[in-house]
Amino acid sequence: MSKEMFISSTDLGRWDLFKTLSLRDRLTLKAFCVFRNFNCTAAFLFNDDDEVFGISSDSCFDVTLLGLDQDEKSIVTPMNPFKIDRLSGLGLTYVSVGVTVGAALDSEGQMYWWGKTSSLLLQPATGSVEEQKNAARLPQLAVTNLHPAPKFKQVSCGHSLVAGLTDAGKVYVWGRLICSIFECEELVTNSPVDFLSCGGVHMAMLSDGKVYTWGVGFDGQRGPFSRSDLLIVKQVVLPGPCVSVVCGPVSTVMLLESGDVYVCGANNEELGFLGVDCSEPKLTKPMQLQLGGKITEIAVTWVPKKPYVAYAATDENGDTYFWGTEPVPAQRFTDGNDTHSIIEAFQNLATPRNIGLVHVDRPDSLDLSLASSIEILSQSCPSNLPSSFGRVYMEEMEECSNLSVENDMNTITEPTCPLTLAYELFGTPKLSDITFVFADSKFPGHRLFLCSRSKHFRETIDMNVPANENPEMDCKAYDAEAFKCFLEYLYRGSQGAAGLDQLLNLHAIAIEYDEPELVENTSDKIIDLLTPDKVCTVVAKARTIPSPILKKKCTSYVTYMSAVNPAIITELFMALASKPN
Repeated sequence: MSKEMFISSTDLGRWDLFKTLSLRDRLTLKAFCVFRNFNCTAAFLFNDDDEVFGISSDSCFDVTLLGLDQDEKSIVTPMNPFKIDRLSGLGLTYVSVGVTVGAALDSEGQMYWWGKTSSLLLQPATGSVEEQKNAARLPQLAVTNLHPAPKFKQVSCGHSLVAGLTDAGKVYVWGRLICSIFECEELVTNSPVDFLSCGGVHMAMLSDGKVYTWGVGFDGQRGPFSRSDLLIVKQVVLPGPCVSVVCGPVSTVMLLESGDVYVCGANNEELGFLGVDCSEPKLTKPMQLQLGGKITEIAVTWVPKKPYVAYAATDENGDTYFWGTEPVPAQRFTDGNDTHSIIEAFQNLATPRNIGLVHVDRPDSLDLSLASSIEILSQSCPSNLPSSFGRVYMEEMEECSNLSVENDMNTITEPTCPLTLAYELFGTPKLSDITFVFADSKFPGHRLFLCSRSKHFRETIDMNVPANENPEMDCKAYDAEAFKCFLEYLYRGSQGAAGLDQLLNLHAIAIEYDEPELVENTSDKIIDLLTPDKVCTVVAKARTIPSPILKKKCTSYVTYMSAVNPAIITELFMALASKPN
């Protein structure tokens, strides 16, 4: 297991996700894990009372990834912590989160896992075993059927797969890999495994200085690869002993004993760049990075937007190198300071996947000095707040309690920042000065926020009309719920669209209103929900909108699925043939 990482509590405000945390939350936070949650960012927060909280930048995601039941989605409000009872009180010490599954270890070496995947169910009547697809699994102990029960020292999650490493150096897998389902199946190497790392659909294991891989390798993430290698553990040929290995979604990064770093896997704008001076879209043979010094540490994180991955490395001189987001060789990371840590390079991204948790260094007591209080305040709130806010904040410091929010429709409490005000006003008639009219309903709006967030609204809304006239905007041509999700995105930076049809409607609105980030976000969520029987419908919609990005992603989906499941082409043809002319 890699070394623990620490940050100061005053640095929490550097993550956008943590800027709304109250002083009480910051002072009791002892560790956290930030992770990619489909196309938004989320985190687990651990406090001194062994309570686990979740926080997310967006309300539109599968909450089972946070250890919740789908019926509990109502407790999730973007940028506000909520308690996760099923993970609290377990003494968790290590967390890993993939794309649809999460897992954790407790202090006794027991493994818990949760999320949405497939599992094998024994049918009592027949004794046969059947697959339960997309089963929502609440946090529970991983079933091993091994005696005595093993103690785990590390866990790592792929897309829909969990891998656990025991104290004895054995590796077991649970979950789904393409078309195969696993329930505590052992992967065998020539010697005990020291460390493991999961990519999206592959895994790398470090054993006695050697790197072994398992899983999918079509993009070069396993080095030379053939279809028959899918479920076979194979060694990666390297020029020397390896001391560390980490996986991106479709890549593998290896640190040798010599201090050299080798990479293989996807090397393109869709899946991330490998930091090498090479334009090949995938590297099936490990290639050395050209860095300035002897590297002592490597790390990787998965991010919610293309290219979905970022890498970092530090050398013996304390210099940090960063790559993955641009088609250029790895660059020394700098923002004016002399040296940086891995965690500083990844601030405001997901935390490094190979460290489990980031631990928080806090003051010894709740009696913070005025200087540190001002530092926290300056990082979490804008500088132009009314002077009375400082008094309110100091009272919060003394009482360690949250500011109350009044619900009276005619009263607005002093907000911690303009974003809080926007969040409170969404969907309410408070200060409303425009009304959106749909076919069967109306919805209040606020011209100031809309025009500050949208070029389209700045060009179409007449700000000279007095507020008390409350002009109306005809939106009868739009799906009402999709348009409200669009407005929520402008107010809150998140949107609650769920289901393929609503996402397609929201995607069309995002294109019309020229919101590229929302276009990207919705297209990715549409692909996440795509199934073979829906491809033709989505492609037709993409042509109608029109949406080149959605057509391109559908093409990539079909291409990838056809590589791992050739029968998919037949299914698509049959789906197309069954549609009426």
